[in-house]
Amino acid sequence: IFTYPTAIFVCRQAGHALQRAAGYARGCPEDVQKISRTRHLAWSLGLWGSTVAVALATSDLGAVMALTGSVAGSLIGFVVPGFVAVCPKVQAARPEESRAATWLRRVAAAGLVVFGVLSAALSVWVVLAAP
Repeated sequence: IFTYPTAIFVCRQAGHALQRAAGYARGCPEDVQKISRTRHLAWSLGLWGSTVAVALATSDLGAVMALTGSVAGSLIGFVVPGFVAVCPKVQAARPEESRAATWLRRVAAAGLVVFGVLSAALSVWVVLAAP
């Protein structure tokens, strides 16, 4: 109950960032304080409404928590680090790295992403196939 506002805050900020991804790519992110009240309210109500709809539509919140945990865990543990490893800013911080080391890091990062996606898909299948 007490973490709900924090989770909504993070989801709303991520939504704002995804809507303005071009600004982030150029290195000039939009200041959160400049977001319109209408957009802020729309994101807040949309997130709140979607969580209420899920809670009302299901009788087993354990399955919802298992799905959320498995997908989020795979994304946070494997997919995001894989993408961070090949981020241009991370690569620019290693100008002395050899081509072989760069290639090896990219292969390892791709392996992390593939493993994370497969892990998430498998865990979703296991949760949904459970009686």
